This record gives sequence, C-alpha cells and structure tokens, in this order.
Amino acid sequence: VKEISTPEDVPAGFPFNLQVTGLTQASTQLTWEPPLVAERNGKIVHYVVVYRDINSQQNSTNRTSDTHMTILGLNPDTTYDIRVQAYTSKGGGPLSPSIQSRTMSNGRTTAGTFVYTHS
Repeated sequence: VKEISTPEDVPAGFPFNLQVTGLTQASTQLTWEPPLVAERNGKIVHYVVVYRDINSQQNSTNRTSDTHMTILGLNPDTTYDIRVQAYTSKGGGPLSPSIQSRTMSNGRTTAGTFVYTHS
C-alpha cells in the first residue's frame, strides 16, 4: 500500500455563510464556515477578516484561527463592508463575497426627555 500525499496549496474556495451575529456602537460580531473540504487544499491555519468603512478606500484586517471574530474599535452608526479569506501554510485563498454591517448609533437624540413632577 502506497500512501500518496498531495502537496498543500492555497485554498481554492472562500469561507462561506459569513454573517453578523452581534452589534454594538463600536463592534461587530461575525461567524462563518470554512471553505468546502474539496476546496481547502490542505489544513486551514487561519482566517483574515478584511473590513472597511464603505466611505473609505482603506482596508483593515484582523487575523484569527477561529471561525468567528469580534471586530472592535469601529465608529458608531457606520456601515462596514466585510469579507473573509482562508489561509493554508501556502497562503490565502479567494476572498468571500462581502456583507455589510452597520454599527449601532450612540443613542443620542436631538430631543431630550423631560419628566415634570408636580408638588
């Protein structure tokens, strides 16, 4: 019996089912599924989440070995474009389709609430 191992390569597929599972004013919680087994081309060692304010050209990235992440330090009431990419020891595969997530506003309203008490 001969065991043939194929050399690792970058993933051919992207992580799927990327979704937002929680939001605050300054953070977004995300989960996703690994690429399909046939498209992994080896062991997935980590993921990179790529995100940006939709009004900016500047991408930010965060790295994790999990299939979930909380992005911190975001601006309130801002829409972010988010994608995720799987990596083997050989490098990164394709980016997932993007999703958009809007952080919560800071809750300030222009009208105040007044409570009057009569004595």
